Amino acid sequence: MIPAENILNFEAQNEIAKSIKAVLIRRIARLVRQEGLDYEGWRYVAKKVRQLCRLKPDRKGRKLPNVLTAAEFRRFYQEVDRAANAGHGLMLRLVL
Repeated sequence: MIPAENILNFEAQNEIAKSIKAVLIRRIARLVRQEGLDYEGWRYVAKKVRQLCRLKPDRKGRKLPNVLTAAEFRRFYQEVDRAANAGHGLMLRLVL
């Protein structure tokens, strides 16, 4: 079990980080308004800041597709073969 003091310390640090970010956001918004930047101007500035600071988004891991097992394929095709409408059965066979 996590001690209560660690939880309180974490919550306090989280609140400080949120307040620092809120102050930074307000400063940036004030500068954007003062300079009269439009949307495209802001996008350009944000892009250049990211480049200067060498900020890049975290890479997302690639997820493998969900593939049916051999037994699941067999069961699927058994159900397709039992279909009352032959046209539907043919379409389902062509899909997978």
